Amino acid sequence: RKYNKMARALIGYEYLWYQAWVETTEAAKAGLQATLLVRHPEDSLLYVNFDEEIIQLTREAQCLERMGIQVPEAAKVVLLQKNKFKLHIDDLKYLLQNYENVKQEVLPVCSKLLAPLDYDILYTMRPGLVQLNWTSMHIDEYKKKLGNKLQQFTELIAHINDITDNRIEKNLLEISRAVLVDLPADQTFSLEEFVSLQKATVRRKAGALQGRNVQIESAVNDIIGLTAQYPLNRSIEPVDPEQIDKLKEHYNHFMYRA
Repeated sequence: RKYNKMARALIGYEYLWYQAWVETTEAAKAGLQATLLVRHPEDSLLYVNFDEEIIQLTREAQCLERMGIQVPEAAKVVLLQKNKFKLHIDDLKYLLQNYENVKQEVLPVCSKLLAPLDYDILYTMRPGLVQLNWTSMHIDEYKKKLGNKLQQFTELIAHINDITDNRIEKNLLEISRAVLVDLPADQTFSLEEFVSLQKATVRRKAGALQGRNVQIESAVNDIIGLTAQYPLNRSIEPVDPEQIDKLKEHYNHFMYRA
C-alpha cells in the first residue's frame, strides 16, 4: 500500500510538472517575437536579443522526446529550428564584435569626419533593432548585408590608418628632426662664409621639407577623397565640409609645429 501510495504521488507530481512545463512552452515561444538586436539602456552597446530560456526549452524537449513523452507542438517548432537559432546568434554576435572592434580602430582626429559612415552602419543595423524577429524569413539576407557593410568600413579604416601612419606621421617625424643650421666642427668661418653656408643649407633643406609637406597634403586629400567616395544610404547626410576643413587645419597646425 505504501508503495502504491508513493507511486501515485510521484505520478501526480510528474503530471503536474509536465502540465506546468507545457504552459511555459508558449511563453518561451513568445520570446521568438523579440527583435534580433537590442541596445542596452545603461552602456548603450548593442547586444543579441535572444532569450536563453528558449535554448533551455529545446534541451528539455529533446530529453522528453527520448523518454517517449508527448511534446507540445510549440516546443516541437522551436526544437526543429534550434540549430538555425544557434547559427543566427553566433553570426550576429560576431558581426557586433566586429563593429565594436573597427570603431576602436578609428583615429580620434578622423572620428567626426567618419561620423556619417558610422550612421550608415547603424542604419543598416536598424531592421534588426525594430523590425526583424527570430521567426523572420529575411535574417540571412540581413546578416549578409550587414556583413558586407562592415567589411567595407573595415577596409576603409585600415586604408586611412595606413595613410596616416606611413604618409603623414612618418613625414611629420622626419620634418621635426630636420636641422636647419650646418655647423662643421673641423673648420672656422668668416661671417660672410658662415652666412653663405647657412643659406645654401636652408635652400637644400627647404626643398626637402617642401617635398614632405606636399606628401602630407596629398595624403590628407586622399583620406578626404576615400571618405567622400564611400557609398552611403540616401537618407544619410554626406560628409560635413566643416569637418573636412577641420582635418586640414589639424594637419596644417601639426606641420607648422613639426
